[in-house]
Amino acid sequence: MLRVIKRFYLLDLDRCLLNVDKTFDLFVEVLTKNSSITEKDIRIARLKIETSGDSFDVWSFVKKELFDNKVISKITDEFISIGKSQDLLNIGAYQLIKYLNGQPKTQFGIVTYGSQAWQRLKLEASGLYKYPHLIIEHKYKGKLVKSWLKARRFSIPYELTNGELIATDEIVLIDDKKDAFLELPEMARGYLVISQASGRNMTIKTTLGQVKLVKRLSQIVTEEQNLID
Repeated sequence: MLRVIKRFYLLDLDRCLLNVDKTFDLFVEVLTKNSSITEKDIRIARLKIETSGDSFDVWSFVKKELFDNKVISKITDEFISIGKSQDLLNIGAYQLIKYLNGQPKTQFGIVTYGSQAWQRLKLEASGLYKYPHLIIEHKYKGKLVKSWLKARRFSIPYELTNGELIATDEIVLIDDKKDAFLELPEMARGYLVISQASGRNMTIKTTLGQVKLVKRLSQIVTEEQNLID
């Protein structure tokens, strides 16, 4: 049975909810402790990939370098275990999630761009895997949201609703990359988090009137409270 809600929030993982530097450093620490791979090996591989303009997928690098499944399992288990005992989230992430959980006729899910394996690992290690999430293979989330628009309402994918049939009147997209908002429909709006953004986005001026620039995740809570009140 279809359930219609007032608003659905789409939260980005890397550099929005998740502190990617802290998470990456933890993974490298666990990896080098349990294998022959060194930090120098990782730096060289990362520089080579990022110089070409691509994002470095450390998990794909590990799978190419290591062939012992027992070692790989030990690395992943230890990374997840230690990650859960630490706080891998950015400042304001818990506050934002707590606020969204308490809103009536509102739901949220995490939409993240990257490889399935590495994104899942980060979700598990950060404790965010328990929330509905969708891993996609491109960064153009606005275009994705546009494809959900049917008869003036957005049909939310089952991955983000725990299998429930849900439609919403409005979607709010939260991301740190300007490209994520390309083709975002007029019925949707968003927040571009510039404090967690890469340097090239720090001075961005968006032409999308429905996208606000914010410096902190906590600012989104304030903005939404003022809007709803």
